[in-house]
Parts: sequence; structure tokens; C-alpha cells
Amino acid sequence: MDCLRALLLFATAFVASSASLLTGCGSAPISTPQSQAIPTLPATPSSPAPNPVAAYVFTVDSITLAASEFSLSASGQLQQTKVSVPFAVPVSTAHAVVYQVPKQLGSMQSYTLEADGSLQAQGVAVSYPVNRSASLASDNASYVYAVSDKGIYGFESQITGLTPIPSAKLTTPQTPCPPQDLPGCQNMQWLTVSGNVAVLGENSTIGYGSPNPPQLSTFTRSDGQLTPGQVIGWTDPYGAALAPTPDGRFLYLLDEYNRLLMYDLTTASWGNTPVTGAQGTYFWQIFINPAGSFLFVAEAPPNPSAFRVFQIDASSGNLTEVTGSPFSTGEGAAMDSATAVTLDPTGHFLLATFQYCNGKPNCTTPGKLVAMSINQTAGALTVTSDVQDGVYPAQVTAAVISH
Repeated sequence: MDCLRALLLFATAFVASSASLLTGCGSAPISTPQSQAIPTLPATPSSPAPNPVAAYVFTVDSITLAASEFSLSASGQLQQTKVSVPFAVPVSTAHAVVYQVPKQLGSMQSYTLEADGSLQAQGVAVSYPVNRSASLASDNASYVYAVSDKGIYGFESQITGLTPIPSAKLTTPQTPCPPQDLPGCQNMQWLTVSGNVAVLGENSTIGYGSPNPPQLSTFTRSDGQLTPGQVIGWTDPYGAALAPTPDGRFLYLLDEYNRLLMYDLTTASWGNTPVTGAQGTYFWQIFINPAGSFLFVAEAPPNPSAFRVFQIDASSGNLTEVTGSPFSTGEGAAMDSATAVTLDPTGHFLLATFQYCNGKPNCTTPGKLVAMSINQTAGALTVTSDVQDGVYPAQVTAAVISH
């Protein structure tokens, strides 16, 4: 179980760290911000999409090495467009989608997302200091954060491009990579942003077999700027699976015993009642909707395409599983596993990618992209669309049309 979960969580971390993993590693830090012009992406008009479009969905296929864009209609229907998009998954704001510049670690470019799904470069690329690794995060509203092994660098996202804001320092991982273990040892950093709070995870790992305990650092957010808060010890050796509520009161995360835990950020204390998976199952990713009312848990075997949903008590943070949970995507036992999960920025749809070909040589069975509507009152999930998506779609994100 630990090995499979490690692979799934690696895919999750791959989403968060796509900037570094898809563009290579830099050999020297960049000491000062710099800019360079990036031409508008060549794009052909998209196919007619169901209207109105609620969001556009971006996926990356780790076998075909291609990226795809899908329109997501207000009724939850998916349709692939013909727009050419970079081989990476962006982070999104209300004004843009932001990509790492290909083959340039430490540099990112903002694009407006037009009504037809096309991308138009805005402003110039912005740079931030980095040594070996970096990832991008956003609040889906006005700010983007570049998290590198040098610090956290914030940018305000506007229709004209990205503008730097004061940066925040990284905390020190509990067990940094010793020099003799490089390059096999990796320092990883990932940031999760929700409402007025952000949580930084840091870990030093030598492969999958000997991870060091991760460290979590919390920040409060005001006008995009991050102010350091608590440092929390954590026992999940794989990391990446955590979700803070938008009001900054509660943090949910998985531990090494496959338990879903709640941490009260206001009292700096752990909740009393962890949630556990059914016999033979385990959790591998968690999400909270923008309203902070429901928590969604991706569940692995024996039903790899099911999602459990819990209602969050706003006062206590306690979780109550909603009626009908777990909810199936309908993919069934033939599907090998979900590879990536996200919520669209409006909080009305859950989006998940699936694949059949994990470890199967010469496999070309199409992967899937599934949309599920979220009942805003009851939290129930209902499949609205299920489409083919490459062979091994490994990442997914969604963005609204720029405004």
C-alpha cells in the first residue's frame, strides 16, 4: 500500500512542482528579478464549445508528452479544444493563467485566458531566485506565489501581467539534505493557499524509501503578503496532502497511519476524532471547496474512482460524512487509479483524471477526464461528463476566463 500511495502522491507533488519537473534544474541561484519578452503562443481557434463556459481545464499527459485544454460548460460538459497550450499545467487567477517558462527554471509568464480558450501573453516574463527546485501556487484570485529553495516570492496578477510584492522567507526543513546525499536527496517545498491563510510544506527525501519528517509552516495573508505563523510537526512521510479552510481556522491533513486529521490553527491543537478509510482503502488527496463547507477525499483501492465527502462544522471543525458518500465516477474496477484531482475555481465542479496503463508495457488505452458537479447544499457529487484524455493524464488544473 505504501508504495502505491507514494506513486500517487508523487503525481500530486508533480502537479504542485510541475514548474521544476518539466523544465529541468538550474545550477545557480538568480540573485535579482529579471524580465524578458515572451511572444504570444501560436494558437488556432478552439472548436465551438458548450456555452456558457464556466472554466477551461488543462491537463498534461506523461506518456504522450502533450498538453490538452478542455472547455467546461456551466452544465458540466467537457469538450476538448484545438488551442495549443504549453507542456505544463498552469496556476490560475481571476485575471490570468501563469506558466513556468519552458526550460527556464525561475521564470514564469502570465497569459490572459480568452473566451474562446486561447492564451495571450501579457507583460513580460518575471523571474525569482532559485537553486534546484521550484513550484507555483495561487489563491485563484489576485496573487501567484513562486516557491523555491531560496524563498517564497509573491506576485500580484493583473490583466497586464505580474507585479512583484514583498517576499517571505522559507523556514528551515527539520532534516535538510546533507551534501553527500546530493543529487539523490531532494528538498521539496509546496504551498497551499486558501482564503487568508497559506501553509508551506517542506521535506527532504532520498527516493521513496527513506523520507524525513516534513515540516509545515503557516502564514496569514493580507494583500497577498505572507506573515509567518505556527510551525507544525507532521508524520505523513509522503507529504502534499493537506487543506486549510479559507477562514484560516482549521487545517486538515493525512498522517502516516492513513488517518485524516484536523488541526485547530486558532488554538494550536489537534482534533480528537480522526477519520479513517474503510478496510483495504486509503486516502491520497484532500480538497476544500471555496466556501469552506465541504471536504473532498480521493480514495484509493478497492474503489479507485470514488470520492468521500464530509461537511465541515464551521465552529468545531468536526467532519460529518454526507449522505450518499462515497460517490463514484463510474469508471469502475477496470480503472487503475485516479492520477490527479482538482476543484474548478468556482467550487461547482470536481475534476479528476484517470489512467489504465500504470506499469503496463505498450499500453495505449485512453485515459479519462471526468467532471462531477458539487451540490452546494448537500455536498453530493454527480458525474456530468466523462471524456477521453490522452494515455496517462498526470496533472489537471482549471481556470476561469480572464476578467
